Amino acid sequence: MHEKVQLIDKLRANNIEIMLTEVNLPLPLIVEAVFAMDDTVLYVDQIENLLKLFPTKEETEILKVNQ
Repeated sequence: MHEKVQLIDKLRANNIEIMLTEVNLPLPLIVEAVFAMDDTVLYVDQIENLLKLFPTKEETEILKVNQ
C-alpha cells in the first residue's frame, strides 16, 4: 500500500477549488489559456491568480518521485 503524500496544504487546495469553480471551464482549456495568456478565454486577473496556484517545481518533483 502506498503512503499518502500531501502536496499542498488544505487552504491552498480550497483556494484552487474555488478558483476552478469560478472559472467553470474544462481543465484542459484552462491550462491552455493560462499558458497562452489568452485573455479571450480568461480575464487577466484570472490568469494571474491561476498562475499563483500552479504547482511549484518542488511540488512537481515530489509528485514525480511518488508516482
